[in-house]
Amino acid sequence: MKKLAFFAAALFVAGCVGTSRPSRFYNLNSVQSSDVIVTFPGKYRIAVDEVKIPSYLDKPQIVTAVPNSGQLDISEFNRWSEPLSTMLQRTIADDMSMYLPGSMVKPLALYQEKFDYIVNIEVNRFEGSFDGRTVLDAWWTVMDKRQNVVLSERSEFSEETGKGYDNLIKTESRLVGSLSREISEKIAELK
Repeated sequence: MKKLAFFAAALFVAGCVGTSRPSRFYNLNSVQSSDVIVTFPGKYRIAVDEVKIPSYLDKPQIVTAVPNSGQLDISEFNRWSEPLSTMLQRTIADDMSMYLPGSMVKPLALYQEKFDYIVNIEVNRFEGSFDGRTVLDAWWTVMDKRQNVVLSERSEFSEETGKGYDNLIKTESRLVGSLSREISEKIAELK
């Protein structure tokens, strides 16, 4: 009987020691039609290629900056729901389709498909700090169907961030929407 009581107590302690708080998973949010005030004319077939991100962001954990220190925090319990580069690609394509309502905009999956334009994006920085600023800094190019570069620009957007991961993700989503809007506007000016 003593052995059974000891065994039950050991199992209870092992169960308590081995538990941790559950992880939270986040998605970037696409712009909503009610938030889109200006749309751009044109009927294009546009593909958004996979977004290149720095290796410090290429992980499931959400990375935040420590203000004025050069340090980064990597959260074990706050994570992206899918690879960040894939999520950025999909979100930008969704956002651009809202800004270019007559166009078909989608993530590039098959190079055999015919597109008027292919958008390539390389992120330099995409980080936020709580009670600081969130920054999205990216180079982007647009190639035509003959694979000639017709646009090549660098864009930087920043916005104040509130406390907590919910506010961080909302802010990062708005910055991605701003980048999508800028690319859409420049494509609409091409013709």
